[in-house]
Amino acid sequence: MRQTMAESLDTVKRENCNLEERGITLVALIIIIVVILILVAVSINILVNSNLIDHAEKTEESYLGAIKNKENWEKIESNIPGGTKVDENKEYTIKGETRTAVIPRGFTVSGIDSERTIEEGLVIYLIPDDEIENVKWDGTEKTKYDQFVWIPVTDVNKMFMCQSKTADDDCNIELVNGTPTCTNHSNSTKMAGRLYATDWGEKFNSNLTTQTYNANSSLREPAIITGNIDGTGTDYDGSNTDNNIGLTLATLQEEYNNAIKKVTVSKGFWIGRYETSGMNSSNDDIAVNIVAGKGIEDGISNVKWYRMYKQQQNYASQKSLDISTIQSTMVFGAAWDQAMIFANCEKATTSAKDDSIVTGNVETDCYKNIYDLCGNLDEWTTEAYDTRYRVGRGGLCIDSSFASFRYYYTPTYGYIYRRF
Repeated sequence: MRQTMAESLDTVKRENCNLEERGITLVALIIIIVVILILVAVSINILVNSNLIDHAEKTEESYLGAIKNKENWEKIESNIPGGTKVDENKEYTIKGETRTAVIPRGFTVSGIDSERTIEEGLVIYLIPDDEIENVKWDGTEKTKYDQFVWIPVTDVNKMFMCQSKTADDDCNIELVNGTPTCTNHSNSTKMAGRLYATDWGEKFNSNLTTQTYNANSSLREPAIITGNIDGTGTDYDGSNTDNNIGLTLATLQEEYNNAIKKVTVSKGFWIGRYETSGMNSSNDDIAVNIVAGKGIEDGISNVKWYRMYKQQQNYASQKSLDISTIQSTMVFGAAWDQAMIFANCEKATTSAKDDSIVTGNVETDCYKNIYDLCGNLDEWTTEAYDTRYRVGRGGLCIDSSFASFRYYYTPTYGYIYRRF
């Protein structure tokens, strides 16, 4: 019966989504980085429940001197000038904007004016110390240095939920002793993504409120896929051959809860500006790249979901970032949905047909400074569907799918490219 169900789902996928005719399946990824903001003498509870600007203590080492209160912050355009590299996680504010960001230690705020506001897409660059003074900020830096864009999340309950949520109620996630906890559902600590769709395809609905978590069916994360409905099967995540990175539900849940903690504190996360390049089909100890101008030949050929997931997870350590406060991961389905809402591009499509499949190559497919949301390749996520599939998001260069579109593929599937 399970095999029959799987065959039936495969038939639906081929007939309705027509993946083999799409030409490209399984794709490059987008990394997200979540950062916890650490301020001296400020407790986690204050950071979560209070206004950071009103309560955070600033020191004389701040980039613009001793900024002691909110009024002083509002007299300047931004508290961290463009082209500045931060040596510790720092809150970023800009005059006239109510939302803030957290610049991760080791990153540089863009020196381009159109990339410096939160509302239009704040961009940061990973630039070596000995090269910062030589950056001209003329566009050439886009193909050289890794870049991320800030996605603000004012209310963590819009991005995440507990696994006890029903269709008729809502969650209230708070940090209790440092642990994400839903106080509306008996202090549940089992968290999940709040996904804004009920099925694959063009079903995105930013007003959806009836989300629930089903451990082995429908759209969900975190989740494992093993080929049967009770999660004990031996396919995919349950196979040592396929799952060669030791992925378990426990490790996925831990990663998810850690991310929720950081998003709660920082009120946002960083998403890769471009699709990831430089991946490897057999070696996870590599440093992947998030730069413009890379394509299929740059390390995404025949790399399966498991390797991509691991190499995304290793990004922070491979780039020598502060892993005590910075967490990198393959983009969550919940993170993609938040990017859609922030960029207001869930219905966006592109008519650009680019056979070279180069990320960052189409300026009309750029929303809030994030490229290739509705074109180029679609993106792997950690989201699961039914008992056998991981979910891909976004549009493709060969069709007109929405940026919020959901596809589903087996995690062992490699990309197929056909020239059109």
